[in-house]
Amino acid sequence: MISYNIQFKGELWDIEDSDHQNYFADITPFVNCPEIELYQYGSAYVEAINNELIIQEFIGTFEFVYKDETLGFWEIPPNCSTFELICLGLTSIYKSFNVQKEQRLPYQLDTLLANIAIGNLKNL
Repeated sequence: MISYNIQFKGELWDIEDSDHQNYFADITPFVNCPEIELYQYGSAYVEAINNELIIQEFIGTFEFVYKDETLGFWEIPPNCSTFELICLGLTSIYKSFNVQKEQRLPYQLDTLLANIAIGNLKNL
């Protein structure tokens, strides 16, 4: 198996259909809030699976941006780096954004369930 370590230096992650197949059971929360941009900073361990690079682990930070303003950051420590669980956390964050949008509330970053999903209990 071929594997790589790659660095993210603030790349925009535009969640699309291929991400649905590789990382998310449902991309609806992301599609419904395209105005919230997601940026990645950090390092990832990636494996080539079926000629596609798939992130297995990620250590770093996600930044959530709305109208060029930072809503906040979600830190991923080394002991919580399983990318499958991180994707569950990202889904919970975007579901929270969806609720805020439906209720016409200002966007606020809520990482409580995301931290529980990855097992990062010291940030609760």
